[in-house]
Amino acid sequence: MLRPRRLVPAFTLAFLVACATTVAPPRPSVTPVAAEAPAIAAGVTHRTVVRTQPTPLVAHIVTIDLAKAPGNLKVVVDRGADGNLVATTVRELAARNGLFLAVN
Repeated sequence: MLRPRRLVPAFTLAFLVACATTVAPPRPSVTPVAAEAPAIAAGVTHRTVVRTQPTPLVAHIVTIDLAKAPGNLKVVVDRGADGNLVATTVRELAARNGLFLAVN
């Protein structure tokens, strides 16, 4: 006795192909606005990029030239007496560890 063929996989494949070939309307081109701040230290710069399309975004970008930057990179965390991680602000971690720049 022959089994009836399933139409679900064929329909699913046809649907996916139809979705993949659908042309989306063009989005307006938006150039991100970048503002560069003065250097934080030798070899360390910070800039802010703001965009509104396709979704709002504000990005803070820190660039470090390891050959010029003073000191070295550290990863710091705050642990309680039991050794478990404790939630702490980035500002508190920087102050407690004597850092001039901290990134979350």
